[in-house]
Amino acid sequence: MAGKGGAQAKPVIIVRKRGGHGHGGHHGGAWKVAYADFVTAMMAFFLLMWLLGSTTDNQRKGIADFFADRIPLSPASGGGYGILDGAMEPFPGDSPFATAPHPALEAARQPTSEQKAEDAAADDAADRLAEAETARLKALEDDIQAELEVQAGFENLDGNLLFEMTPDGLRIQIFDSDGAAMFPRGSATPETRLDAIVATIAGLIRPLANGIVITGHTDGHPFAHGSDYGNWELSADRANAARRLLLAGGVAPERIHRVEGLAAREPLVPEDALDPRNRRIALTLLRTAPPEPGPSSKPNLNEHAVVSPDRSPATADRHKE
Repeated sequence: MAGKGGAQAKPVIIVRKRGGHGHGGHHGGAWKVAYADFVTAMMAFFLLMWLLGSTTDNQRKGIADFFADRIPLSPASGGGYGILDGAMEPFPGDSPFATAPHPALEAARQPTSEQKAEDAAADDAADRLAEAETARLKALEDDIQAELEVQAGFENLDGNLLFEMTPDGLRIQIFDSDGAAMFPRGSATPETRLDAIVATIAGLIRPLANGIVITGHTDGHPFAHGSDYGNWELSADRANAARRLLLAGGVAPERIHRVEGLAAREPLVPEDALDPRNRRIALTLLRTAPPEPGPSSKPNLNEHAVVSPDRSPATADRHKE
């Protein structure tokens, strides 16, 4: 085309740009899901390793039993004290969430007939042993009384001896009476009468295996004011003197289980603290198979003056009992 003034116009060049072939569209979030699964599995793995390293065998067994299908769980089983306790906290009886225990759990808790039979047999055997031991100690009591009656110079022994069958065993109490003292007043040196009585008892119990407890008692008469020796020391020294008499009679030292002094804390005649019968020595032949001790049969070591078997009797100048 001719332009103005006859000049020819320049042609117009049009450049068309085409888009290149780059990356395709995005892949979506599938990789995120896979990564989350991996992280969760690692967390579970490390949690398992921590549990294995920080729990005991019993706790691991409780955890395994909790997840085992063989144990039926009631709706209340989720309220345990903790994951490591393996225990359930029952709802109160008036709670709306309270449920009856599962019958299978109740049946599992009940002892089987074989277990009941074994327990009953064990109880019967224990009862028979206890009865046989009581009969044996009772026969020993009769032998001691018969032997003492035939000894010369043992008149009126009923005024000095008392036999008791206790849960611990056979207790022989040798006490003072008017005109027949076992020790001089305020002294731990045995009188001839006590020597002969203990020697007779030692001869009869020497072949036995029963343990022996020796206890000394005094009356409630106080010692002189300011004295450093009192009824506690006197009762303990007298018990230790009785121990030496038993050893001299042939009783094995290892059979002496305890030597103690109780002062006037357990009088034989509570209504009269000064009664001479409160001054006594108690020899207890323990049962070879003793029953479970009750609260009253356990000695209170905070109140009892327990002495060493090697302590010698004191004979210091003191007020008489």
